[in-house]
Amino acid sequence: NAKGGFIVPEEMSSSLVRLREERGVFPQFANRVPMGADILTIPRLLADVTAYWLGEGAEITASDVTLGQAELMARKLACLTKVSSELDEDSVVDVGNMVTQSMAYQMADKIDEAGFNGDGTSTYGGIVGLKNALSSSAITDAATGNDSALELDLADFEAVAGSYPQYPG
Repeated sequence: NAKGGFIVPEEMSSSLVRLREERGVFPQFANRVPMGADILTIPRLLADVTAYWLGEGAEITASDVTLGQAELMARKLACLTKVSSELDEDSVVDVGNMVTQSMAYQMADKIDEAGFNGDGTSTYGGIVGLKNALSSSAITDAATGNDSALELDLADFEAVAGSYPQYPG
């Protein structure tokens, strides 16, 4: 909604979040963790306990869970543009909404790019994405020659689905 031709900050920020989540994969599905500081250390599971099949009356074997820590570091992604007051006032189309959508989509694309392909460099805001964080066995290549979305075939998708463990959630 516009007030006097300008989008107020609260409306713009909620529009940015909504539009960013509509377009981007990471903004839709990432786990949000509230942070009271730029760096937050949280516990993470490194190795599960072991489950055993037992016979009647058998003693249960104890196993240990392995816990570690993960460090979350806040990153700042921003956009800034100027729109002349004449354009905003004289425009039949709501320029503020167009600019807000453009910003949200660009932010969603950058977040997805970093989340998937980030290599820890400044190009990706220092973020290490899934491609570089996962082991090589977690990455499945398409068949030779299938290098665009139009060329992917059923075998390519089956190879990906076959390498993915079936966990809930």
